[in-house]
Amino acid sequence: MSMTNNVYIIDLIESIERLHYKYRTEFGIQLAPHGVTPTEASLLLLLASSETAPSLKEIGAAQTADTPPSRLLRSLRDRKLVRQTRDKLDERIWRFTLTAQGKRMADVVQKCKVDLAKQWGRDLSKGSLGPTVKLLRQLSTGL
Repeated sequence: MSMTNNVYIIDLIESIERLHYKYRTEFGIQLAPHGVTPTEASLLLLLASSETAPSLKEIGAAQTADTPPSRLLRSLRDRKLVRQTRDKLDERIWRFTLTAQGKRMADVVQKCKVDLAKQWGRDLSKGSLGPTVKLLRQLSTGL
C-alpha cells in the first residue's frame, strides 16, 4: 500500500470519527430533555431488544461504552428503568430487564434515534458526507 493510500485511509478514519462525534452530540441533545445519556440509551435499547434477561457479563460483552455496565445499570435501576433479579438456576448471577417505565423510555429513545436518522438522511442528501464519499471513491480506485 502506497503512502498516498495511507494518507487517504487516515483522512477517512478522521472523517468518520468526526461524523460519529457529531452524531453522538446530536443524539445527546435529543435525549437530554428525557434525562438519558447516549450511553444509557444504548443500554436501554439493548435490553429492549433482548429476548432473555441478560446477565451483567452478557451486557458487558455487548456494550462498547467506556462506562462500566455495572455503573450504568445501577443508575438505570435507581431511576426505576431497570429491574435486577437473580438467575433462577445460578443465584450468583444477576439478570436485568426493563421495567414498564424503562420500556416507555426505550420507546422514547428509539423515536429519538429514528428522528435523528431521518434528519441525517436529509443532511446526507445535501452532501454533508461529501468529503468522506470522495475519500472512499479515491480509495476504491487506488487499491
